Amino acid sequence: MSNIRSLIVIFDATIYKDDFIMLPGDEVLEKKHKNVKFLTAMDNGTDLGLQKTRKFPGLGAPVFRIDFQSLYPDTYGKIEAGKEN
Repeated sequence: MSNIRSLIVIFDATIYKDDFIMLPGDEVLEKKHKNVKFLTAMDNGTDLGLQKTRKFPGLGAPVFRIDFQSLYPDTYGKIEAGKEN
Protein backbone atom coordinates (compact mmCIF):
# COMPACT_ATOMS: atom_id res chain seq x y z
CA MET A 1 0.00 0.00 0.00
CA SER A 2 2.80 2.43 0.80
CA ASN A 3 4.31 1.90 -2.68
CA ILE A 4 1.00 2.69 -4.34
CA ARG A 5 0.47 5.75 -2.16
CA SER A 6 3.96 7.05 -2.98
CA LEU A 7 3.35 6.51 -6.71
CA ILE A 8 0.05 8.40 -6.49
CA VAL A 9 1.81 11.31 -4.74
CA ILE A 10 4.53 11.37 -7.42
CA PHE A 11 1.93 11.12 -10.21
CA ASP A 12 -0.09 14.01 -8.75
CA ALA A 13 3.03 16.15 -8.46
CA THR A 14 4.42 15.56 -11.96
CA ILE A 15 1.47 15.34 -14.36
CA TYR A 16 -0.31 18.64 -14.96
CA LYS A 17 -3.94 19.09 -15.94
CA ASP A 18 -2.81 20.87 -19.12
CA ASP A 19 -1.01 17.71 -20.29
CA PHE A 20 -4.23 15.70 -20.64
CA ILE A 21 -6.14 15.52 -23.94
CA MET A 22 -9.28 17.68 -24.09
CA LEU A 23 -12.50 15.69 -24.29
CA PRO A 24 -15.84 16.88 -25.69
CA GLY A 25 -17.59 18.94 -23.04
CA ASP A 26 -14.41 20.17 -21.36
CA GLU A 27 -14.45 23.92 -21.01
CA VAL A 28 -11.62 25.99 -22.41
CA LEU A 29 -10.32 28.47 -19.85
CA GLU A 30 -8.43 31.50 -21.06
CA LYS A 31 -5.40 32.21 -18.92
CA LYS A 32 -4.77 35.84 -18.04
CA HIS A 33 -1.12 36.63 -18.70
CA LYS A 34 -1.54 40.38 -19.00
CA ASN A 35 -0.62 42.95 -16.39
CA VAL A 36 -3.15 44.88 -14.32
CA LYS A 37 -2.73 48.09 -16.31
CA PHE A 38 -3.60 46.40 -19.60
CA LEU A 39 -6.55 44.48 -18.12
CA THR A 40 -7.97 47.68 -16.57
CA ALA A 41 -7.73 49.48 -19.92
CA MET A 42 -9.36 46.51 -21.66
CA ASP A 43 -12.26 46.48 -19.15
CA ASN A 44 -12.84 50.23 -19.53
CA GLY A 45 -12.58 50.03 -23.31
CA THR A 46 -9.88 52.71 -23.41
CA ASP A 47 -6.53 52.90 -25.11
CA LEU A 48 -3.53 51.96 -22.98
CA GLY A 49 -1.58 54.96 -24.30
CA LEU A 50 -4.20 57.39 -22.94
CA GLN A 51 -3.94 56.25 -19.32
CA LYS A 52 -2.09 58.25 -16.69
CA THR A 53 1.52 57.29 -16.20
CA ARG A 54 3.49 57.58 -13.01
CA LYS A 55 7.18 58.31 -12.97
CA PHE A 56 9.32 56.88 -10.22
CA PRO A 57 12.34 59.07 -9.49
CA GLY A 58 14.52 56.12 -8.51
CA LEU A 59 16.66 55.56 -5.48
CA GLY A 60 19.64 57.70 -6.46
CA ALA A 61 23.26 56.64 -6.36
CA PRO A 62 24.04 53.17 -5.02
CA VAL A 63 24.71 53.33 -1.31
CA PHE A 64 26.68 50.13 -0.96
CA ARG A 65 29.31 50.73 -3.65
CA ILE A 66 32.76 49.69 -2.40
CA ASP A 67 35.91 51.13 -3.92
CA PHE A 68 38.23 48.14 -3.87
CA GLN A 69 41.09 50.04 -5.54
CA SER A 70 41.38 52.43 -2.58
CA LEU A 71 41.04 49.61 -0.02
CA TYR A 72 43.45 47.15 -1.66
CA PRO A 73 45.74 49.10 -4.01
CA ASP A 74 48.25 46.25 -4.23
CA THR A 75 45.69 43.80 -5.63
CA TYR A 76 43.20 45.93 -7.60
CA GLY A 77 45.44 48.88 -8.55
CA LYS A 78 47.88 46.90 -10.68
CA ILE A 79 47.64 46.82 -14.48
CA GLU A 80 48.92 43.60 -15.91
CA ALA A 81 51.59 43.75 -18.59
CA GLY A 82 50.04 44.04 -22.04
CA LYS A 83 46.52 44.81 -20.73
CA GLU A 84 44.88 48.20 -20.43
CA ASN A 85 41.60 49.30 -18.82
